[in-house]
Amino acid sequence: MIRGAATSIPAWLRTTAAVALLVIAASAASFRTWNNRIDLGDVRKPGYGFVDFRDGVYFPTLSFVVGENPLDAESYLRKYPVSDRAPLYSPLMYLMHAPLTALSFYPAAVLYFAILIALTIALATLVLHFTGVALTVARVATLAGLVIISRPGLVNLYSTQVTLQAVLATYLAFWHAATRPALSAFALAISTFKGTYGLPVALLMAARDDRRVVALGIALAFLLTAPAVARIAIGVGGVTPLVEAARDTVSTRLTIPKKQPQHAFFRIDAVAAVARTLGRAPTTPETLAIMAAILGAAAAALRRLRPYEDRARRLHATSIGALAVVAAFYHQSYDGLALLLPLVVLVARPDLEPWRSHPGWRWATLALVAVPFVNFFATESSGARFGQGVLLAASTANGFAILAALAAHVRLAWHVPDAPRTKRP
Repeated sequence: MIRGAATSIPAWLRTTAAVALLVIAASAASFRTWNNRIDLGDVRKPGYGFVDFRDGVYFPTLSFVVGENPLDAESYLRKYPVSDRAPLYSPLMYLMHAPLTALSFYPAAVLYFAILIALTIALATLVLHFTGVALTVARVATLAGLVIISRPGLVNLYSTQVTLQAVLATYLAFWHAATRPALSAFALAISTFKGTYGLPVALLMAARDDRRVVALGIALAFLLTAPAVARIAIGVGGVTPLVEAARDTVSTRLTIPKKQPQHAFFRIDAVAAVARTLGRAPTTPETLAIMAAILGAAAAALRRLRPYEDRARRLHATSIGALAVVAAFYHQSYDGLALLLPLVVLVARPDLEPWRSHPGWRWATLALVAVPFVNFFATESSGARFGQGVLLAASTANGFAILAALAAHVRLAWHVPDAPRTKRP
């Protein structure tokens, strides 16, 4: 097992260098985000710093806090300095971020950015812990620093997204289902604030036979979300206006050209990759077929890995779950953070099955999983410099690389040795 090879470099120097990497990476991201921050006085003015915090977190949550319906686009867009409709998150998101609205926008944005840095460090710590790598300041700082300078890490911080919350909840839900079902259920409940995580996580866990955990998680999600839904419904005169506003948000987003899968360069899911290859958006039956095929293959592999309490099976199962969630549902470049666990497993644990018996597969799969982390051609600046064709090709490479990495993980699930059976929750 790789836990850090012996080196002649003193430990204090390694730690200092790692912390310096983290500080420099975080400082550079902070400077660039602030220097390119959005202008609340002019939503049309170019700028990406804090843009998703403005459009997806702060003002939708503020609208909720004052008793309005953030999904009522007409009143919401008229009242708040935003450039887009409120995203279709569960109202649980508003409860999670409500304390931030006690501050004015820019102080809240800076605080939220600092929270994202802390969550990045937490993600690095959790991944190393799951992987079985001994935790040291040097290792955590190095991984966190590398995450920040990766493509998904940078775009997550620049735009100040909610991805880290969803990724951490997803990992905890998959990892602890057999050993700490209450924690797993709570994490699943939290993941439902962003449906593109919560729904596939619940489906895959249920298929893996974590049905009791899923039932508890859904019940907790209902209990946590119901008060927020009731607050909005009371403010707008019932549930019907709320449902109609949600339906209008979905239908409107589907008509925006830049958000259609064949044009959306920022998407890394398989549906978008297929759409760019076809030159058109898949039909609804085609989209459902793609999603069903991905989730079905992943579910079969997860069932094969039961019981999964030993580390090798547990890591492989969680990696499959993360890859399938990103591949099957709508996900953007910052959602590549969900692939950190399979990436670190492939780098740090070549001694575990199935990679120990299939080193060639390991290197090929590592290259595939790494693509979304290092693919800086899939950016707007790349499109401006090299043309839209290069941009869409680079974006398509992300989707197919993730899909191929998932296929490799699924294929090798049948090469992980059987583990002793244990009582499942």
